Amino acid sequence: MGDQFLESLVERAWQRSGGACECERISHGHIGRCKKMLLKSFRGDRSSAYGWETHSISGKHLDAMSDIEILCWDPCHKAIL
Repeated sequence: MGDQFLESLVERAWQRSGGACECERISHGHIGRCKKMLLKSFRGDRSSAYGWETHSISGKHLDAMSDIEILCWDPCHKAIL
């Protein structure tokens, strides 16, 4: 899961996200980017509205910004598990 990324990459992705979900999957119930606001300290918290996790776009956890996205737990990350 998200713990397979280097922390420096997670930090850069978090900064890029602006503290909001980066999901753009229409099937998750939003049009365009989700933008659900998240709290940095709530990484991995599945029960909080502010919980989030990193996701590997390729499934390979590449050490590249193009392979990491910040997703809210519900509904976005939960929907791709």
